[in-house]
Formats: sequence, C-alpha cells, structure tokens
Amino acid sequence: MKILHVTNNYQPYKGGVVSSIDSFVAAQKKLGHQVLIVTFNFIDSLPFDHVKRIDGFKFKYKSNQMVLPYNLHSKLYTIIIDFKPDIIHLHHPFFICDAALKIAKKLNIATIFTHHTMYHQYLHYVPLVPSYFKHLFLDIILNRFCNQVGHIIAPGKRVAKQLLNKVPEDKITIIPSPLLNVFKKEPYIHVFHKPVRLLSVSRLVPEKNIKFLIEVLADLSIDFEFSLVGSGSQQDELEKYAAHKNVKINFTGALPKEEIAKLYRNHDIFIFASVSETQGLVIAEALAAGRPVVALHASGVEDAIVDGYNGFMVKSQEEFILRIKQLVEDEQLCLMMQQNAVDFAENYDELVLCKKLIDCYKKLASKKFDI
Repeated sequence: MKILHVTNNYQPYKGGVVSSIDSFVAAQKKLGHQVLIVTFNFIDSLPFDHVKRIDGFKFKYKSNQMVLPYNLHSKLYTIIIDFKPDIIHLHHPFFICDAALKIAKKLNIATIFTHHTMYHQYLHYVPLVPSYFKHLFLDIILNRFCNQVGHIIAPGKRVAKQLLNKVPEDKITIIPSPLLNVFKKEPYIHVFHKPVRLLSVSRLVPEKNIKFLIEVLADLSIDFEFSLVGSGSQQDELEKYAAHKNVKINFTGALPKEEIAKLYRNHDIFIFASVSETQGLVIAEALAAGRPVVALHASGVEDAIVDGYNGFMVKSQEEFILRIKQLVEDEQLCLMMQQNAVDFAENYDELVLCKKLIDCYKKLASKKFDI
C-alpha cells in the first residue's frame, strides 16, 4: 500500500505522537509498504527521504515550535497528487490534518485518524480565549472531524470510551502505539541499587503533573536518586520547587532515544504522575526494560499497568510512597515485577500492531482513483 501520514508535529519535536508515528512507519516499511510523512518545516528540521515538509513563518510559543504555512492547501494538494496514496493517516484534528481531510474527500481517498491526545487537557496553551468558549469550540471541531474521517484509532480503552460520545462503536479500533526497537533491547532484571534509582521521562509542562512527584519524593523516607528526563517550559519552576522541597533531582534535559533506553535499564523503578495521557507510551518503554512502574491511576495508565503484576496504580501521595517502599523492601516482589514488566511489553510488538493497523487500512482504502 501507499500510506501517507499527515501530522502537525514531527521531528525535531519529541513526544508520544512522534514516537508513535516513527514506530508505525518503521514497521510499515519492514512489511513492504511505501510510506510518506507530511508535516511542517520547523526550525532545525532535519531532512529525511520519507518526509515532505511544508514551509511557513516559523516562531516559538511557550518553547513550542510553530509554523504558519504559506499556501498550505495548494502545497498539500500537490504532494497528495504526486504520491497518490491509498490511505491518508491523520494524526491531529487541526491545521494540516484538517486541510488533508478536505483534500482526501475531494479526491475520494480513504482516511483514518489516531486520537493521540487528550486535547481538553491542553487548552491552557490557547491564549486570550475564555475557557468556556475554548471547550465549546474544541468539542465542535472534534465532533465534526471524527464524523468525517473514515475510521478512528484509539490508543487505549479510555479514549475509545470517550469517542463513543461522538461516533458509533464500529468506527473505533483500539491499537496502542508500538515500541521502537531501541527500547526492546537487553531488559535488565536485578536486585535494586542502594540507594534506589528512580526515573521519570516526561515533558516538563503542567499537564504532566511533575510537582506531584516532587511532593511524593519530599516525604519518601528512604535513600533514593531521582533522574528526570525531558525538557519544557516548566523547567525553571520545577527546579525552584524541588529546591524548596529539598528534593535533589538530576534534570537530564532532552536526550536521544538510545540514551533514554540505557537510563531505563540502569534505574530501578519508573514513576509517573501525568493525568493527560492517552496511552502512556513511556510506561511501555520502561516495562520493556524490566522496570516496574508506580503511577497515578489516570487515563492511559490503566492500559499499560496491571495493578500488582507489573507495577502499581495509586490514587494519593501516601499510596505512592507506600508502593515505592513496598518494591524496595520486598526483593522477591521486585524481581517478579521486573520479569512481569518484560513479559507484558510483548503486547507492544511493532509488527503485530502494525498488521492490525494495516488491516484497518485495507478495509477503508478506496478503489484506485484517477487523478
């Protein structure tokens, strides 16, 4: 098949959406499909043979790279005409993806949409507009978009349940994002280090709820080392808050995936407090390295953690502390959960999940069209 992925965010952006696209694209290529990604030409964008970038006015807002494109519809139309895709896979309901949906409908090309993001959790990034109107407009946009695309991929059960308010059940398929190969190498089962090594991987932004982790660690009465991987607009604020709480944090900044994979293996417990995930892909990455997870019970987390098997889902700071201590103090439990984590990560095999996605494509793909 000829598969066109359209996304507002791509490298040099980092995060779950980019990882999901990269993992599926790598698997689709392995299976012999022809794949093209269309995105914006951001500052510091690197060239890739399988990526077409659309130029525009480049700027940053709250440390996020943004592009206001020139002649978006015309440029996108030309790319689609030249590539002649069998299916267009949309990864957002706005901007370039909305333009691609309009073109696809005009050319009778099948479309599929992955609902990667809990969009309502990110409305604070929209300036000036009152909260009520932001929520109203977002609901209108999502309802229209979801009803116009051919099919929707939900990365987890919670997202699928929410989508039932917009579309019928047979229009939704649950497919989590697969793991990149770099995270599936050399899982490490071991007795925990002393002091215990804690790790979290996250963008440093409010919706990731990192202050919660700092508050947990401030009351954690065991010896530990904590590394926090990621960058974002909240870093200065978090550094000051950690100092105020007398919590020592190794802020690594953003790192290449190979370095993050090593950190997963070299730490003992992965901790996570985000309340805005659709699937918690970093949790799956940690599990593949053999790391049990302690995380707040929230959307996305429940798809990756089987409570008491490969980690713990908790509802309070007190329970968070209790579960970390339980893992540290019970050697048999920590070794068992590490092996269970590795076993569970097999659910994120790229070829198995990609074949499931390709089956959705084939059901949707229109007959060969004449341009």
